[in-house]
Formats: sequence, C-alpha cells, structure tokens
Amino acid sequence: MSNIMPLYGCRLLEITPLDPDSDFAPEVDAEHLLEVPQEAGVEPDIMEGARDELRGGDRLVAIIEDEDYMVGLDITFNNAALDAEAIQILAGGGELITEGETDDVVGYESPTIEDQHDGRAPFQAKLYVAQYAEGFSEREEIQGYIEFTFPYCKGQIPSVSAAGQTFMVPSFTIEAREHKHSDPTQGAFKFEEVEVGDLPE
Repeated sequence: MSNIMPLYGCRLLEITPLDPDSDFAPEVDAEHLLEVPQEAGVEPDIMEGARDELRGGDRLVAIIEDEDYMVGLDITFNNAALDAEAIQILAGGGELITEGETDDVVGYESPTIEDQHDGRAPFQAKLYVAQYAEGFSEREEIQGYIEFTFPYCKGQIPSVSAAGQTFMVPSFTIEAREHKHSDPTQGAFKFEEVEVGDLPE
C-alpha cells in the first residue's frame, strides 16, 4: 500500500530550450528557473473520436464509435515576476534588451512577424510541487517534491493586466505535446518523486 503524500503549492518551474541540432534534446547549462510561481493549471487536450449512429424503425440499430485520444496538455501558468529571460524562452523567440559592460538584462522585445515564420522554438518544462506527510505539517516540513516533466513544449507571449492597487501578474499558456523527435518517442508528460535536496538551485 502506497503512502499518502499530500501535494501543496507550486514551488518552482524550470524551463530549458531544446537544441534543434541534437534531436531537440535540452540544451546543456541553458535552464532557467522561475522561482516565484503563483499557479499552474494543467488540462488534457482530448481529440474526440467520431461517432456514427444507425437508426431504423424509430429505434437505434447500431453505434460505431472511435476512441478518444489525448494529444497533449495545455498549461496555464502565472508568475509573480515579469522575467525577461523566461519570456524569451516561453515565447519561443524575441530579443533580450541589455545594458552596461556586463550586459545586464533590463527588458525584452517580442519577435516580428518575419521572425515567426520559422515557428516558435520549443522548450522542456519541469514543474515542482511540494509533498507533505499525512496529517498536520508545518509549511517548512517538506518531505520531498513531485517533479512533473513536459519534454516538448511551445509557449506564447504572456498576457498581463495592470490596474490601480493591483499587482501585475504575467499569465502564460504552454502547449505540452509528445516529443516525437526523441528516440523512443516520449509522452506529453511524466511525474516522479524527487528528494528535497534534488530541487534545482
């Protein structure tokens, strides 16, 4: 019998560009962490099968129905900070705005229509959710994490809303699909338990 491990909160989102020159494997040392996530919603994208009905004599004679297929997952994600480097990866392109001798990132410019002709660059996403023991726990008493991996994703420029006396929170939409470039093909997502010390720094 498996242990009951309640899941709580949205701790971290790690995104890594995929390298088109190496079968879209994650680029080495190119991962970027979003450390102030607020919310992540994951919804399956289901392609419903066709359904044919044969009726005669005022009654249903036969039904032929195809299977439904999950073609991927759609993820909505809110982050508590306007992160230019994250937006460049999640949007699949665009340019960072830098200044100074150290090229400090101070902003982001979206891609032009011409830039988008080659499509959005894909990335890998890993979402970490904290695990707690059954029963009462203090917030700091984390037992481990569940690591949700989405190996092949494409995103969009975030939507934002600014209003008086309200924090502006960027909202992203991520499409997670099967990784058909890998060998063997990977499904749209997987999850597994990881130790507390294995959380990316």
